Amino acid sequence: MARAWLLLNSVLYLVLGAWCALDPATTSRFVGLEPTGPAGHTEWMAVYGGLELGLCAFFAWAALRPALQQAGLLFGLCLYGGIVLLRSVAAVQVGLAYDFFAMGPALGMWLLEVLLLGSGLLAWRRLPARGSP
Repeated sequence: MARAWLLLNSVLYLVLGAWCALDPATTSRFVGLEPTGPAGHTEWMAVYGGLELGLCAFFAWAALRPALQQAGLLFGLCLYGGIVLLRSVAAVQVGLAYDFFAMGPALGMWLLEVLLLGSGLLAWRRLPARGSP
């Protein structure tokens, strides 16, 4: 299960990174951001394109190397734990100030991240105990 979870994450980050790199105007509007000027464009490409592609590579490497699967899972759990925690705080803030559904596409991203965190925790629980075959 760990390998499948890591491969799924690799594919998701490949698609997201490619989309951000190939169509930064659409992807930035999709999440409610508008990079302004050359600095904003560069930052969007580096962080939302380059970082996503780097995550793709890491998750693929961890999936294909059994010795790295535990570390890959732990990294993913830390990543999604932080994202889900702060997106949850933001959702409460938005819900109190406006309407929960004012999050727009971020609501779907939040649900996907909760699913990835939950399935990652399940994969973690199913890892063989250290020292066992």
